[in-house]
Amino acid sequence: MDEIIKKIKEHAKATLVENKTDRRENLIYIDHKIFKRGDKLDLVNNTISFEQRSYVVFIDEAPGMNWAHACHYLLYDAEKGEFIKRVDAEFPYFMEKRPKTLELFHTSRTITNFKRKKKIKVPLNPGELSTWRFLSKFPLHFTRKGRRYAIFYSGHSNCRHVNDMEFLYRTLIDVYGFNSEDIYVVNYDGTLNWNPESWEPAAPCNYPVDGTPFRLQVNDEGNRTGFQNVISDLASRMGSADCLFIHTNNHGGYDYSKNEGFMSGWGGIYYANDFASDLATLPNFNTLLVMMEPCHAGAFIDPIMLNSPASRTVVQAAVPWDEGSAGGWFFDPWAEMWISAMAGVRGDGTPLLTSADDNLDTLISAWEAFDFAYSIDNPVMDESSVDLSENVFLSQCELKGIEKLKEYDKMKEFDKIKEIKEFDKIKEIKEVKEFDKIKDYYEYGKMYETGQLPYRQTGPGLEHTTPQIYTQYQEQDIGNRIARLEAMFDKLSPFIESKSRPNLKKSAHKKEKQDKK
Repeated sequence: MDEIIKKIKEHAKATLVENKTDRRENLIYIDHKIFKRGDKLDLVNNTISFEQRSYVVFIDEAPGMNWAHACHYLLYDAEKGEFIKRVDAEFPYFMEKRPKTLELFHTSRTITNFKRKKKIKVPLNPGELSTWRFLSKFPLHFTRKGRRYAIFYSGHSNCRHVNDMEFLYRTLIDVYGFNSEDIYVVNYDGTLNWNPESWEPAAPCNYPVDGTPFRLQVNDEGNRTGFQNVISDLASRMGSADCLFIHTNNHGGYDYSKNEGFMSGWGGIYYANDFASDLATLPNFNTLLVMMEPCHAGAFIDPIMLNSPASRTVVQAAVPWDEGSAGGWFFDPWAEMWISAMAGVRGDGTPLLTSADDNLDTLISAWEAFDFAYSIDNPVMDESSVDLSENVFLSQCELKGIEKLKEYDKMKEFDKIKEIKEFDKIKEIKEVKEFDKIKDYYEYGKMYETGQLPYRQTGPGLEHTTPQIYTQYQEQDIGNRIARLEAMFDKLSPFIESKSRPNLKKSAHKKEKQDKK
C-alpha cells in the first residue's frame, strides 16, 4: 500500500508540471481512506460518485483564498494506483470537518509564510489602542434615541473567520459601547469552534492573535435555521428607531443554475434570496448596515436592498457576485481592514498608517471604512439614498449634519467651558495687575517730564532710563503679554491638533463614486 500511495503522490505532482501550473502555489492532499463503489463526496455545489475502489487526491489551486475558488480532484484506482480521472470543482469535500485520514503532502510559499506569523506582543484591546478614542477624548457612543443591535454570521468557519468576528466583537464592545446582549453570533456548529486549515490551530484554544481568551459568545449554528432564530428573537425587541449591523463571514459561491449567490452554512448552503426574505420578517426599523466578506458576497446586495425593512440601508461586500475574496492569517484582509478603520487600530495592534477619518471628526462612517479597505479585493456597495453611507455610524443609529455636531458639542462643552473660565479668571487677574503696572509707568513718566522727579528717580524696573527707553520698554512688555495671551488661546483650539492629525489617505475611487451619483 505504501508503494501505491507513493506512486499516486508522484503522479499528482507531475500533472501540475504537465499542465504548466506553478507547484509552489498549490496545496496537494491525499486521503488515505479507500472510497468504495457507490460512495459519494459532497462538494457543496457538486457531487463525486465512485464507480470503483479509489483513492482521492485534492489540489487547492489558490491557497489562502476563501472558497469558492478553483480546485480539482484526481481519482486513482486503489488496487494499482492507476490514474482514473480529474474532476474540476470549487469547494473541498471537507468544508465542515477535516478527516483524520487526510494528509497534506505538498504545501505552498503562501502557507509557509502564514505559519511564520507569531502572535502579537500586546493584547488586542481596541478600547486602549484605538486612535479614535485617544483623539476624541470621549466615548464614541451617543445616547440618542434608538438601540443598536448586531448579528455575526459564519457557517463553515475556519479559524481566521472566527478571528475576524472576535476583533469586530471587541471593537463594538470596547470602542462603541455596544451591549453584549445585543450582539448575536451564529457560528459553525453552534459553539466557539471551527474547521482548521492546515496552517491554523484547532479549537478549543485562546485567541491566536494575542493569546488572550476569546470573548465572543456564540448563540446558534451558522446556518439558515440559526439566523432565523436570531431574527425571531430580534423581531420581539426592535423598534422603529433602532438600527442593525450585520456582518457575514466564511465562504460563499454562485449557483449558475439558479442564477443566485449563496453562503456556506453548517449542514447546507444559505441562498441570497432566502437570507433577504428572512431579514424582511423584522419589523420596520431605522438603519441597516450590512458588511459581507465571503466570496461572491456581491450577489446578496440586490436581494437585501429590495427586501430591507429599514428606512435607511447600506450594504457593502468584499467582492462582486462573480469573484472570490482573499483569505489570510490571522484575518481575512478585507474584513480586517474594514474593522481596523472602525476600531482605530490594526488587527496586529499597530496604529493605522493612514487615516480612515477623512473629515477629522473621529466618527468613522460606513463610507470611510469602505474607502479605507478599498484597495483590498474588489469591494462593491449600494445604499438606499445618495451618500447615505457617509451618515451611517456604529456610534449611533442615526447621526448626521448639525445633529452630530450638537451631540459632539454637548460632550466636549463642559471641559471647554471649564478651561475658558479658568483662563478668564487668570486673565482678569493678570490684566488688572498689568494695567496697574502700566498706569504706574505712565504717572512716573509724567512726573519726570514736568521735573517733579530727578533724572535717576524712575518707575519700577526703569532705573537709569530715559523717557524714550521707558516707552520702548512699555511697548515690549505689552507685546510679550499679547504673545502670552495668544499662546493661551492656542490651547483652546479644536481637540484634534494639526500636528496630531494623521495624513489623509487619497481616495482611489472618488471618480467611481461621482459616476455612481
